[in-house]
Amino acid sequence: METLFKSNANSWGETDFNNTSFSFDQGKDLQGPLPLAVAVTKEIQSATDQKPGTKARMAVIGTSNFAIDAYFATQGNGNLFLNMVSWLAQDEDLISIRPKQATDRRIPLSESQSAMIRLFTIFILPGIVLIIGVVVFVNAGGDRMRFKGTLVLLIAVIAFGGYIIFMR
Repeated sequence: METLFKSNANSWGETDFNNTSFSFDQGKDLQGPLPLAVAVTKEIQSATDQKPGTKARMAVIGTSNFAIDAYFATQGNGNLFLNMVSWLAQDEDLISIRPKQATDRRIPLSESQSAMIRLFTIFILPGIVLIIGVVVFVNAGGDRMRFKGTLVLLIAVIAFGGYIIFMR
């Protein structure tokens, strides 16, 4: 018998199920850590002794709730269950830690929020860049290189805003 996982040292196993107050009773209850899941393997010989023996395997879990739909994706319960089934079927090649499912990470926006983002990315942000460009141009005394750099930045911001709008 091999313990797969166990509780911590602060746990205990309640033995009096008729008592409604749950507390550790020294001498009656089992002190933790307690095994929560165990695996057992036994070699079984055939009755005629001519055939090689086969391995019998058994896995015992403290609850079956870990494999229900509500908990299957949490805390590796799905991996535990599928790996146990693979081990019980003596198909160790299938035992693995499976990748997480990709989740949809879109941000739900109302129409007014979408309009506000569109307004900001197309008009307000490029307008700020344009104002900064004019200020830099005026303060630079007509230096064409700085103006070209600001113009390139303005075009890039407008292009980015257009990309956001048309790729939704």
